[in-house]
Amino acid sequence: MSEVKYYFDRIADEFNGYYSGRRPSFIQEIGYRIFRGPGLRRRFTDTVKIVGDCNGADMLDVGCGPGVYAQYFSKKGARVTAIDISQKMVELAKKNLSETGAKNFKIMQGDFLNINFDSQFDYILAIGVFDYIKRQDIGKYMDKMARLTKGKIIATFPKMFVVQVPIRFILFCLKMQPVYFYTKKIIKNSADKYNLEAVFHNSGPIWTVEFVKK
Repeated sequence: MSEVKYYFDRIADEFNGYYSGRRPSFIQEIGYRIFRGPGLRRRFTDTVKIVGDCNGADMLDVGCGPGVYAQYFSKKGARVTAIDISQKMVELAKKNLSETGAKNFKIMQGDFLNINFDSQFDYILAIGVFDYIKRQDIGKYMDKMARLTKGKIIATFPKMFVVQVPIRFILFCLKMQPVYFYTKKIIKNSADKYNLEAVFHNSGPIWTVEFVKK
């Protein structure tokens, strides 16, 4: 995961701009409006609907990025533990949450697979995480998330057969960062191995998937 850490340390400010509205260039603004924005907005809306009332719930936000989900759910009453592999993203998340007055959260930097947790969570979020996970490593994440949750896992997966795929693939090749795409079959097969049922929500170019224990 060192290459992923390096990538997000490098583009943290740009990525934060997707949510803050501060895109630094015209080209990035156009790219956001056409390719990134629709999926980001729909996956956020779908995640909020899936979680519902989270007041008093314990939530783990894996790959928290600049803290958008941690901020929202902590303000709705959840106790949020947010982690990210990128130190720069963690710094942005702390800054963003502090500025908005969010409470009931803690943020840490590290690799999810290498962090030990003392208890289970009602919800585990993995929003935008599996975009960057090698196929052979998906099981490691599913296994740990399944053991850590006593409620639901909510994760997102870029669809394999949508118009954005070739463009996004080329852009990420230029950035020297591999990105991965999914079919329903790939996701279901991964879920079945860990006794999870996958409920799919159509978030445009992205699947927002609700995993519950069978």
